[in-house]
Amino acid sequence: MAVATAQVTAYATVAVSNDEVGAMLEKLATEVEVLATAMAPAVPPQQHAILHSLLESIILTRRSRDINAAMALLKKVSENTRVNVIFTVK
Repeated sequence: MAVATAQVTAYATVAVSNDEVGAMLEKLATEVEVLATAMAPAVPPQQHAILHSLLESIILTRRSRDINAAMALLKKVSENTRVNVIFTVK
């Protein structure tokens, strides 16, 4: 089991440090920034703060190329997706 975990960690580290992933994260950050700016007057402050927090995580992941930052970004996206689903359903 430890070998499998080490292999997954090694694969994820290579994936995060890939230049193609960096370019994708940069494009995503730009798109989220444009979206946050466009939505600012129309969304509640809580949702705007969530979008800004997501943008910061994307930028941190792109700059650091660290697996822990990438994992934190994935966690934040999954948590925020659940929050947005709750806002939409209500």
